[in-house]
Amino acid sequence: MKRHRRGLLVAAGLAAITAVQYGGVSWRNFGGVDEWLILSLNRQAVLSFPHTNRPLTLLWPLPARLLTPYGFEGYLLVHLAYSAAAGWLTWLLARRLVPKAPALAFTAGALAISWAPLDMARLAVVQTSVAMGVTAATLLAIVLFVESWRLDRLLLLAAAVVVAAAAARSYEAVLGLLFGAPLLLPMVPTATARGRRRVLLWVAAWEAAVLVLAVLAAAPLLGGAMGTVYQSAVLRLDPDPLRYLARLGRQYLWHLAPPEDLGELALPRTAATALVFVAAALLAAVPGGEAPSRKRLAKVAAAGLMLAGMGYSVLALSPATNGPTRMQFLSAPGIALFLSALVQLVASLLPGARTRAIAALVLAAGWVAAGAGHTQGMQREWDRISFWPRQRDCLTALVRQAPALREGSLLLLIDEDGTWPFALTFRHAGRLVYGDGVTAHALGSDQLLYRATMDAAGVRVSPWPIVQGPWHERTTEHRYDQVVVFRLSGGLLSRLDTWPQTQLGALPGGARYLPAGSITDAPAPPGRRVLD
Repeated sequence: MKRHRRGLLVAAGLAAITAVQYGGVSWRNFGGVDEWLILSLNRQAVLSFPHTNRPLTLLWPLPARLLTPYGFEGYLLVHLAYSAAAGWLTWLLARRLVPKAPALAFTAGALAISWAPLDMARLAVVQTSVAMGVTAATLLAIVLFVESWRLDRLLLLAAAVVVAAAAARSYEAVLGLLFGAPLLLPMVPTATARGRRRVLLWVAAWEAAVLVLAVLAAAPLLGGAMGTVYQSAVLRLDPDPLRYLARLGRQYLWHLAPPEDLGELALPRTAATALVFVAAALLAAVPGGEAPSRKRLAKVAAAGLMLAGMGYSVLALSPATNGPTRMQFLSAPGIALFLSALVQLVASLLPGARTRAIAALVLAAGWVAAGAGHTQGMQREWDRISFWPRQRDCLTALVRQAPALREGSLLLLIDEDGTWPFALTFRHAGRLVYGDGVTAHALGSDQLLYRATMDAAGVRVSPWPIVQGPWHERTTEHRYDQVVVFRLSGGLLSRLDTWPQTQLGALPGGARYLPAGSITDAPAPPGRRVLD
């Protein structure tokens, strides 16, 4: 009972750290591409990103549908819940590696939440609710695997494989961490000795399952299938060993870099996060702790660096990973283990147990504070660069000029501002704002997954075949008198009442362009509440 009480106290403490540090983070941090797509597909309970060979990727933000079915606020809550869960699972993993060092474990859990100092994507909460969910699931799979070995329970091993499969079929980058999980087993104390054959069978069963998942992820890519267009066309692969190692090394440097702006440490939320950490650590972690040997701490630090490398390993195959963005999710638990062991190692150089405990607490609070400060710095940057204001302003202006469109209409936007980087983004935003009976398409944007063609009969908008089934999509054909064209230029949206032949070419003979005839004053669909 005491053990369960400690676990609940730790969970509450880590949740409080998450709430304070991320309390100033906004759901409006839009990268401009996937947010409207995720909200639109989530509304239909779609799970798959078929163009990336990730059939379960939208499983993780699905709870936001229950919280705010026509809004983005729920994604922030889901993101924070997954962040706190990842911290708690990191704590639990550290407890298994160093059972008699609760202070080290709590520091690791807190740093898994706090310390991703240069990953701007960490605050794009709608888009990366997926990444945080997958991170938590991957940690859960590893913890279950470790527990299965510690307790010698095949049922737990099977559960670990199921969770690992859900994570890997959502995001193939987790495969590196999953493959490396057996390296932790020598550090895990067990109640009874296990024979060599038992060890080999346990590890072989796990690695065989992960290998199957790796084949499922890699086979379409190696075969050049359309289901891996993102990995092959956007990320690409560069397996050159020297360049690969250089990319890995840079990721370590970015993730372990001290804060550059020391002014962030003086911000109110920074101090509040540090104080909450200290209070939670004193309540939930420090009492009853013993000082691990320096040899044991060195092993934990090495294990943390190894886990971080496994977290980087798959994504580092791509030369597109030329920065820390999107790279500090899966590696954060490993870096947290390393830093927490490093804190204890440094403190161990001081005389006196009480002095060492206080020094470790102060050092750990400093790291947590630095992470909280940089979170606020990144939020200020997101306030400057987010696509949300531009995209919302565009949609609001559209609604003012065209309150509703007849079913079968095509809303065609000539985007000269780069407000909609991808046509898929505008399509799904338009679907929410105007309903499923209206097709929205942006010209001047990347035509990934959707393309528009014009002929004598009208305009045809064609989803790529690979998304049509999973996303319940179909090709739509629109006569020219069903098309309404808008131009977005210099931040101003204007409806074009004459056909823009300079941009789109002349109308075919006999065709008519009558935009006013497609505009109605029908009631707004529920999805328009997203603009409120």
